[in-house]
Amino acid sequence: GRNGKWDKGRRDDGFNRNGKSNDVKKEETAQDRYFKEIFSQFRDEIDDRHDRSERVVKLSRDITIESKRIIFHLHRIEDNREAIIEDVEARLEDVKRNLWIQVAHELKDQDHFQFLKNYRDGLQEWIEALSFYHYIQHKNLISWEQVQDQLIFPSSDETDFNALKEPAIDEKEPVTDHQDPVTDQQEPVTDQQEPATQ
Repeated sequence: GRNGKWDKGRRDDGFNRNGKSNDVKKEETAQDRYFKEIFSQFRDEIDDRHDRSERVVKLSRDITIESKRIIFHLHRIEDNREAIIEDVEARLEDVKRNLWIQVAHELKDQDHFQFLKNYRDGLQEWIEALSFYHYIQHKNLISWEQVQDQLIFPSSDETDFNALKEPAIDEKEPVTDHQDPVTDQQEPVTDQQEPATQ
């Protein structure tokens, strides 16, 4: 107040006694609306990338766990070679058809280098399991091209991916018949600049 008296309905900090600003509210301009829309798009893109990263991390964790189990299983190959090899082949195929295909779809039309750290651990452990199995079966090291081929999914696998996410129904729309793999560049989900083994 001034001279020990309160000015009616006014404070020196620019707010009235009800806590409301004394400034007149500015009318929203076209420029304000434009920038709000732009930043809203940025927010949606960041949220989508964060959610996608979380899903890829969870898939990578599942791939890592199952790959470790496969490696441990292969260490007992002398117990019953034929049965263990058959089981490992089924489990490797299961990882590919139920986990890697989901990673591939998450990275479709994305810059997969931005998500590399999210699935790197799963990739390394899976390559170790695949290489161990390949060596036991063929007595030689698996090539980079052979690993790469495992992670390319043609369009015919679209139905398999949809089956993982949707309940089975009697009628479904036909999958578009084209030869493009999951990624537009016809690349696997792996980083081609890295060696097959770490």
